[in-house]
Amino acid sequence: MKSKIRLIVFDLDKTLIKNSSWQRLNYAFGISKKQDQALLKEYEQGKLAYVAWIQRLLLLYLQNKEPSKKEVLAVLKKYHFKKGAQETIKYLKSKGFKLAIISGSINLLVEDVAKELGIPKKHALANNTFVFNAKSKLTKIKTMADDPEAKLLMLKKLCQNLKISANSCATVGDGDNDRSLFLKTKHGITFRDSKIKKLAWKTIGKLEDLKRIF
Repeated sequence: MKSKIRLIVFDLDKTLIKNSSWQRLNYAFGISKKQDQALLKEYEQGKLAYVAWIQRLLLLYLQNKEPSKKEVLAVLKKYHFKKGAQETIKYLKSKGFKLAIISGSINLLVEDVAKELGIPKKHALANNTFVFNAKSKLTKIKTMADDPEAKLLMLKKLCQNLKISANSCATVGDGDNDRSLFLKTKHGITFRDSKIKKLAWKTIGKLEDLKRIF
């Protein structure tokens, strides 16, 4: 290996897969584009806490339709990998790196993507866990914390389990909720058109460029 990095952590939405998993769910379960954008704006302006935002989404889901686990999975599984994702993960694994996903998305999706990529389930961590009742109907969304804080907590847990330091980790992401990981590890990697590139250790044009770094 070309560096002292032992663990490479990936964000999910718009990093390993295209588009937003939350947006797909919202549109599928009766939330209009206007409602979706309005809630996002409230959160970005600090008028709505992250946990409250997720609970508002849940309330709208249940008002419009009581989604079943099968229906939720059907929507979530319609993701597409970003170009080069599978090949890059395979390459990094061949070089001996430990790999993980830390995401502000949903546990069901994170675990499914990890399985597809051959990343251990215990290394597939999500801020939001969907809870279903005995009839497989969605009843709750358990949220750990605001995304930046939750990602730090998940990284800490992962590092403790692997008995490594945060400085031995590289984190690949593209959004504001990845800032905390970039600052903690000092090894943030983002795309050249990302709004958090000033915090990055390295920038890439595409996922395959990770082969030049590692």
